[in-house]
Amino acid sequence: MRCLLLLLALSAAFDCAAAKAYKCTNEKGEIAYLQTPCPAGSEGGLFTFAREPAVAAAAPAPETPKRKAPRAQRRMPTREPEPALTSYECRVANGEVFYQHGPCPAAVVAVGSVKRDRGRGRSATPAQMTAVSARMIPRQDACRRIHAASASGRAGHERDENVSTYEKNLGRDPCR
Repeated sequence: MRCLLLLLALSAAFDCAAAKAYKCTNEKGEIAYLQTPCPAGSEGGLFTFAREPAVAAAAPAPETPKRKAPRAQRRMPTREPEPALTSYECRVANGEVFYQHGPCPAAVVAVGSVKRDRGRGRSATPAQMTAVSARMIPRQDACRRIHAASASGRAGHERDENVSTYEKNLGRDPCR
């Protein structure tokens, strides 16, 4: 008798934990949940709903929506200040002068120090590195000197930082 009562109590507890129903879908795609099997002309099968426990965990309080500040008090996002518009005048120990918008290299290969072996394309003598000194100048001065008509006569003009037409079209010309 005790076993029967225990079995009855367990089955009652099991029924409380989950509810069973039939999920049916008709020709129109509408879904219905029924306690009896699906009627003819609809598809579906047995579906089990899990019931929530009687004592639910304490849920956190819902957040209150934040109010927007009046327009006069709203702050516009601040931009970082633009970097100082400076460039560099780079002077090589052999007398070359060239201009860069970024820092100058510490050393460059001196012009004429590499001799090519004819036919093999290898250098006959090692390249000679020459030290470079740098001096900060305003960007507009560097741009003026890079694009000056007399720049092609200046020793070192080949090393000037020029921007390609593609970069200019993209708006990446530091001289604009």
